[in-house]
Amino acid sequence: MDMTETYVKMRLAAIPYLGMGIPPEITDGDEIMRFSSYVDRVGNFYHVDVDISEGQTLICQLERQDQLQDMLGYSIRTLLAEFNRWLKNALPIHNKAILQLNITMGQLWLAFIMKELHNKTWGGNRWV
Repeated sequence: MDMTETYVKMRLAAIPYLGMGIPPEITDGDEIMRFSSYVDRVGNFYHVDVDISEGQTLICQLERQDQLQDMLGYSIRTLLAEFNRWLKNALPIHNKAILQLNITMGQLWLAFIMKELHNKTWGGNRWV
């Protein structure tokens, strides 16, 4: 599960496009507000941000790679073909360059999903 600072930043910036994800299934007695990340009882991951001054709590799902892939509804064959096509366009020096990137698979898949669903690319701080 990708819980890197960059993935969390990318996912939070995607809220206007992807929403907050599915609500967590909280076990009785869980004090979710005490954590910056949370895993619910069915294994879904969340980022938790409490704004004490505003009295608000943001709970955003951090989708696993399989959950990101499911958003497209593609067959596995189509999913891999489209991901490969996108990857070749996103990273022109395809093979060796990708080994030198400091990027996770979660970040790659989220970038692919955002391009496929919303024609957005990651600009380092926001989706453009």
